[in-house]
Amino acid sequence: MGGLGAVSSEVKLFSSPPVTSNIAPSLCSRRMPTNNPIVREPRFRFSLKTMFLAFTVLTVIVGGAFIFLRQVEQAVMNAYRVWGTGDMLVEYMKQNNDEWPTGWNDVKEFMAENSFQHAGMSSFEEVRSNIEIDFSFDPASVDTSIDFDESQPAFRAVWLRNGKTTHYEGTGPNEIIFRYLRNRASDSRLPSTQDGSEPSIEPTPTAQSN
Repeated sequence: MGGLGAVSSEVKLFSSPPVTSNIAPSLCSRRMPTNNPIVREPRFRFSLKTMFLAFTVLTVIVGGAFIFLRQVEQAVMNAYRVWGTGDMLVEYMKQNNDEWPTGWNDVKEFMAENSFQHAGMSSFEEVRSNIEIDFSFDPASVDTSIDFDESQPAFRAVWLRNGKTTHYEGTGPNEIIFRYLRNRASDSRLPSTQDGSEPSIEPTPTAQSN
């Protein structure tokens, strides 16, 4: 009987349910969360916000730099446009007995006939779209006896359509026109012979006392 009792004890031992542990499930639940996506963790939310802020700042900087460079480019081109327009109108007056053009058609024909080109003036359309000309301006009405003051010009025959006064020093269109008219006025006051040459000036004899 003692032997049977030992066998029964062994059978009960093996028939007992296995001992389970809560360690494995807890580890698994930590490794593979089912209701807490990784992007919801605070550190990842902070990273996404930082990236978005950096992208926004970079976009503003790049956009501002592009606008600034575009404005600089336009300012340079406008300075050349008014310069070229002043030179073109002076050439027009030289070829037309100091007459002023009566409209854009005169300017267009002159530029086409003379193949007039200047930096910032690639075509007639570019001039007309950026430059305004007062076709009622009368060059003969300009008082050339006074100095030209850019801050308070005696006349305003040419200007930019955008209202700005961009130009290089000494190359404003109205100043260019004024210099030409002053030189013409100075030349017209010089005495000349029938052939157009300047007369020779004979020395005036002086009385000598003995």
